[in-house]
Amino acid sequence: MTHETYAGDSNSRTDSGIESSETETEIKTSGDHLLEEALELTNFQVSQLAVAVGNAKSGQQILRTLNDLPFDNEITHGRLYPNLADLYEAGLIEKHERDRRTNEYPVTAQGKALLSAYGNWLENALAETDDRSTPISLDAKRFSFQLTHFQIGCLASLTGDRVSGQTAKGRLKEDLGQDINHGRLYPNLDTVVDNDCVEKGEIDRDRRTNGYELTDIGRGVLAARFRWLRDQGAVDGAGGDA
Repeated sequence: MTHETYAGDSNSRTDSGIESSETETEIKTSGDHLLEEALELTNFQVSQLAVAVGNAKSGQQILRTLNDLPFDNEITHGRLYPNLADLYEAGLIEKHERDRRTNEYPVTAQGKALLSAYGNWLENALAETDDRSTPISLDAKRFSFQLTHFQIGCLASLTGDRVSGQTAKGRLKEDLGQDINHGRLYPNLDTVVDNDCVEKGEIDRDRRTNGYELTDIGRGVLAARFRWLRDQGAVDGAGGDA
């Protein structure tokens, strides 16, 4: 099964850029390890699921809702429907015929469980940030849709005090359920640094080790992503509200 070739995902080997031209990998769902399975989806696919939980049920309604969000480019039929087909094949949505011209795509119990696991992961990351009342800037809202899932994972791995790349690597391994190599980790850390989501500096007096710490924009990305999912009815929780 193939997946969208436009948006980035957590498994792509080219996800050092903002969500733009990465190739997705196969969606695998087994009922176990829900967070790992949720993070195998792309940011775009999670957005599709969340929108389908809300009032947008038909393909056209989902398309219009997604195009109101700050993705890099307009969402076309050629991007939307292959990804809906992938989500359907993975058992995350159903496909019902409303009439001869319109299909509806309700989210299955498995799809809702994945969204819940993903939302809990974001909320736990937010609970560990220094200031849960950080305002969400326009940049943070934009990056919450344009960063790849792996890059959002990088942000979630940097909550708390300034940490080393090795510490972030270990946290990502735990979340994703897979080994993370240096060639994947550090280019993506550089991307979130370049986008002012993360501050990079030395750890204490050890000049050989770089440390990484979330900025207000980085914390805002996590909060914006969670709050949007909550507003869709896809997850519950406070999500960093003041």
